[in-house]
Amino acid sequence: MGGFKETCAVYLVGNKEYALIETGTANSAPIGLEKMKKLPNFDPNKVKFIIPTHIHLDHAGGCGYYAKHFPNATILHHEDTLKHIIDPERIYSSTVRTDKIMADVFGKPGKINSDRVHIIKNKEIIQMDNIELEVIDSPGHHTAHYAFLDRESNSIFTGDSTGWYWKEYDVILPTTPPPQYNPFVYKETIEKFLEINPKSLFFTHYGQSVEVERLLNILIETSEFWFDTVMKLRNENADITPEQAVDYLIENYYSDFKEYPKNLIKMGFDVPVKGIWLYQEKNQPNHKLGIRHH
Repeated sequence: MGGFKETCAVYLVGNKEYALIETGTANSAPIGLEKMKKLPNFDPNKVKFIIPTHIHLDHAGGCGYYAKHFPNATILHHEDTLKHIIDPERIYSSTVRTDKIMADVFGKPGKINSDRVHIIKNKEIIQMDNIELEVIDSPGHHTAHYAFLDRESNSIFTGDSTGWYWKEYDVILPTTPPPQYNPFVYKETIEKFLEINPKSLFFTHYGQSVEVERLLNILIETSEFWFDTVMKLRNENADITPEQAVDYLIENYYSDFKEYPKNLIKMGFDVPVKGIWLYQEKNQPNHKLGIRHH
């Protein structure tokens, strides 16, 4: 994504038939397709489903591109954001207005014919060849977010519901963007995954891990720590900005990230902190209590 390797995954699942879980950005989709074409026996005509976990442009931005190249595929999506899958212009235009840099990174997504889109529901089973994918409602990052449990391997494709896993540093960062982030629902989703007890997690950001319990518990702890740290900083200095809160976190707790490119810092730190900031402004305007006091 944005020219950086190992930041945004798509997963092609299946043998005789395929499902594409996540589509990446509009800009990265052509790269993904070229890699798929190099797989032994891959046939674009046998892709049965295209399944983004949610509407954000680094997850669903490639839907239009893949729909053109996988002519037999049905796009499966959450009812609440169905219109944005069919016509993503509003979401893209909003991104251009609020963050032109990231809009350029993502690229402009294409439209999809409505007759190729099908609504899926929580606990529904997506049947494909000998593979069953169970739909798991997983809000918190976004209200209309699904994860998918591969019943055979007992693995969950988690989208943005389990943070951004930086394997290089053994660090997992919260994915808490505005305006949909809710800290309590976010935690409930993570705890739901712990109850399912899968053998592995497939992170969209980024890759697979079998250290399920350890990473999910770290994510809960880190999410609460970020929330409380932002609130503490705001209590101590009424004039502080979200950007200064990001600088504080990196300087004091994530010094290894100082030299990372600006676009990655924005995705990994700026956007999540702004989500926490907005939630506190809307729901806790006096910002006196941290999340651990509830």
